[in-house]
Amino acid sequence: MSYEESEPNYHFTVRPLLFDYDSAPGGWSSALWPLGGWNEDKAYFVPIYYSKRSEDAWDTSFLLAFWGEAKGKGYGGFFPFGGKLYNRFGKDEIGFFLWPLYSHTKDGFGAERTQVLWPFFTSYGGTEDGFAAWPFYGYREKPGEKWRQSFLWPIFLRGQTDLNTDDPKDLFYIFPLYTETTSRKTAARTVLWPFFRYTRTETVEKYDLPWPFVQVSNSEDDTLRAFFPFYWRYEAGEDDVLYVMWPFYKHSKRFADNKHWYEQRWLLINRYLEEDKDRFLNVWPFFEYRIKNEESTVYVPSILPFRNEQFDRILRPLLTFYTYKSAGKKTLTNVLYGLYTKEESGESWRQRFAFLLELKKEPEGYGFEILSGLFGVDAHTVKVFFVPIRRENSDQ
Repeated sequence: MSYEESEPNYHFTVRPLLFDYDSAPGGWSSALWPLGGWNEDKAYFVPIYYSKRSEDAWDTSFLLAFWGEAKGKGYGGFFPFGGKLYNRFGKDEIGFFLWPLYSHTKDGFGAERTQVLWPFFTSYGGTEDGFAAWPFYGYREKPGEKWRQSFLWPIFLRGQTDLNTDDPKDLFYIFPLYTETTSRKTAARTVLWPFFRYTRTETVEKYDLPWPFVQVSNSEDDTLRAFFPFYWRYEAGEDDVLYVMWPFYKHSKRFADNKHWYEQRWLLINRYLEEDKDRFLNVWPFFEYRIKNEESTVYVPSILPFRNEQFDRILRPLLTFYTYKSAGKKTLTNVLYGLYTKEESGESWRQRFAFLLELKKEPEGYGFEILSGLFGVDAHTVKVFFVPIRRENSDQ
C-alpha cells in the first residue's frame, strides 16, 4: 500500500487488490488492473462494462446491451438482436436487426449501405449507387467522383477514382498476379503482390524488388534503401532510422519543436532511449535504468520491455527484487520487496530490516527501533511499547 500527496491532489495504491486511485483532474484510476479503469470521461471493466463521455455525446455498454446519446439523439440496443447507434465506428448512423441478417449504415457524406446476410448481399444508396453479391459481383459508384466493379472479389477489379480532380486514376486488378493504378501524373504497378512493386508520383519514385528484401525510394524530402535483413535505412531531413541485421540492431533519431528523440534497440525488446532530457535503458529481462525529472532509477529484474505508468505503480513493487533511486543528495535502496531498505540524505541515513529492526544516523546521533517501534532509542526519544518518551538531555 502507498500514499502520495501533492497539494491539492493525492495518489493512493493498494497493490494486493490491483487498485490505484488518482484524485488529479483527468487522473486515471484502476481496479483489478488491467481489467478495470476510470477517469472523468471514460470507464471500463473488461469484458463486462464500458462507458465514455464527451461534450456532445455519451455511450455505455453492459455485456451485449448498449445505450447512449450523440448529437442530441438517443440510441440503444442489444447485440445481435437489434439496435441503433449514432456517430460510432466512423459512421453517422448504424442500425441492425438479427445481425448479420440485416444492417444499415449512413456516413457523414450521405452514402448509405444496406446489407443482408453480411457480407453476401449489399446495396448502396444516398450519394452512392450500386449492388454487390459477394464474392461473385459488385458495383459501387459515387457519380462524378469514383466507381469500382469487381468479379470474384478480390481477383478481378476495375474502376476509376478522383474523377472530380485534374488527375483522375484508372484501376485494373488481376489479384495477386498484377495490379495497376495509373493517371497522367502517377503510376503504381505490382506483380505477384506484394513482392514486386513500382510507384511513381510527381515527387516520389519507389521500387520493391522484391518486397521486403530490396527497397529503393527517392523523393524531394526523404530516401529509403533496404537490403533486408542486412540493412534498412530511411532518412528525412535530420530524422534517421537504421536497421542492421534485423532484428539484432536498430538506431533512430528524430527532431521536432527544438526537442530530440534518440533510440537504439537490440533484438527488438532491449533498447536505449533519449527523450530530450530523459533516459531509458532496458536490458530485458535483467534490469532497467531510467532518468526522468532529474531522478534516476534502477530496477532488477526488468518485468516489461516497455514503460507503463499503471504497471509501475500497481504491480512493479511486488515483482521487483532490487530498486535503487537517486535524486540530488537523496537515495533509496529496496531489496526483496522491502525486506531490506536504506534511505540516505547527505550524511544522514536510515536502514530497515523488514519490521524487525531499524537503524538510523541523524546529525544529532545514532538510533534504533525494534519491531517497528516496540522498543527504540534515538537522540531525542526512548520508545517503550510504541510510546515515545522524550529524553531529558535531547535539547542539549
